[in-house]
Amino acid sequence: MFSINGIALDNAPLGWVLRAPTSLLFEMSWERPSLRIPGTDGVVSGLPADRNPVVVPFMVQTPRLNLESLLALVGSNGVVTRTTAPTRQAVYETISVRQVGYGPAEAIVDVTFQLRFPEPAWRDMTPVENTYPVTAAIHDNLSVLPGLSAPVGDALIRFVGPFTYANVESTSLAGRSFATLTRTVLAGQCVVFDAATSVWVQNAFPTQWSLVGTDVTGDSFLGGPRDRFEIGPSFTDPTVRTGRVKVNVNGYGTGTSFGVRGRRAYLDV
Repeated sequence: MFSINGIALDNAPLGWVLRAPTSLLFEMSWERPSLRIPGTDGVVSGLPADRNPVVVPFMVQTPRLNLESLLALVGSNGVVTRTTAPTRQAVYETISVRQVGYGPAEAIVDVTFQLRFPEPAWRDMTPVENTYPVTAAIHDNLSVLPGLSAPVGDALIRFVGPFTYANVESTSLAGRSFATLTRTVLAGQCVVFDAATSVWVQNAFPTQWSLVGTDVTGDSFLGGPRDRFEIGPSFTDPTVRTGRVKVNVNGYGTGTSFGVRGRRAYLDV
């Protein structure tokens, strides 16, 4: 059911059997600031919070003969995948390993290991893209990264020229994060923004997402509740989720477009 770095943990040739208490229904918690105002009950509400990393347990039973192979795999760090959701993965770090042997010469060993997900979410293995032509100064309620259930803060944002000003605002998160470029970009050029590193790059290849060209960071502004540009889920009902953005472009013309490319984030597999 689960694999580490592409190697199945239920693995008949190696004699590995995945057992309870293996579970990826992990406990989630948020680190919330507590700002108090003298003379006011409680704390200030609405301050941005950060989700803590999660630790998940695995137990694999193995013949002693193949114990070392299992330990080498578990301790290597990497990615966890699940066969029922083969397009999603989670980066892990090993926290602890405990071994209990059974039978003569401890021929069978139960190995319990704790894996930490530094980013407490599952991510797409392959990025998805959503591109829209710009045909008006304002496009509101555009859908991007459909299906996500956790914020994505490392997407690539692309504006293809011509335009003289471009702004994108994430409308599906409280507080609304934004990214703005106050620079003229010609037809046949584009600007690519990496939300994780806060860098705009002018690129002469408008069909690509490459971070090559001229650094135009000095002509850009970004911000939000957590001082970064993020895209989070918006709901029509709990089972229909998508990111929502508002795009504002001045000086647009033939060929102007807006796009998002990123790996969606999920809270379950």
